[in-house]
Amino acid sequence: MHHRRSRKAQFATEFLMTYGWALIGISVVFAALYAFGILDVGSILPEKCTLTPGFTCRDYLVRSDNVTLQITNGIGKTIVIDTLDAAHRAYGICSGFPGSIIPNGDTRQMTINCPFSIPAGGKERFALNYTYHFQSDPATIFQAKGTLFAGVS
Repeated sequence: MHHRRSRKAQFATEFLMTYGWALIGISVVFAALYAFGILDVGSILPEKCTLTPGFTCRDYLVRSDNVTLQITNGIGKTIVIDTLDAAHRAYGICSGFPGSIIPNGDTRQMTINCPFSIPAGGKERFALNYTYHFQSDPATIFQAKGTLFAGVS
């Protein structure tokens, strides 16, 4: 009985050692590919634009010197977008004051300029920050956020 248990334990140990080393080897290869820039995880991830609930990002375009968003209002009232910023962690902030009036259910396109140039070809992540007010109540300003991950053309 004791002899049978030690054979199972030996088999389990050999199995783990053999495949454990193989998994470590594969992990090292992927880490090296990533470190040298051969494996670009950003190119695999899909483009995405998300905004605060009540707003929809219908379409977007990131160029080397500006960001364009098509925003749909689903709040229930006509709003005015006062400010719109797209912050990039490494390059800085693209900002604008579009003053766009968006009736409930409608979509408006807004373009904000960047004071820097982003190299074309890669995908970049931006933190979106915008302020708006209801057209019927300009005194109350609301802040909202979103994210944009898109290719630069």
